[in-house]
Amino acid sequence: MIQFFYGDGKGKSTALLGGAVRMAGSGGKVLYVQFFKNNDSSEVIMLKNMENVTYLPQDVLYTMAFDNKEMEEQMKKIKEGYNKKIEEVYELQNK
Repeated sequence: MIQFFYGDGKGKSTALLGGAVRMAGSGGKVLYVQFFKNNDSSEVIMLKNMENVTYLPQDVLYTMAFDNKEMEEQMKKIKEGYNKKIEEVYELQNK
């Protein structure tokens, strides 16, 4: 099963975390890929200590862009980060 949570507002991390805990708790494997939050949030600390959970953190911290040039640079970093995570997921699937 693959689940994506995105959009404005609250509840995405909580919903994903609940599903991940249920899956890992029942013996299933979980791949938790995170893009925007920092890597030391409390839910991440818990997930790192659970069996059957593989955690792929973000590699780049994103900042607010204030002009078009900054926005273009930021979008480039975001796309590169997404592509890297897709490659990492593919590599994990093919081990």
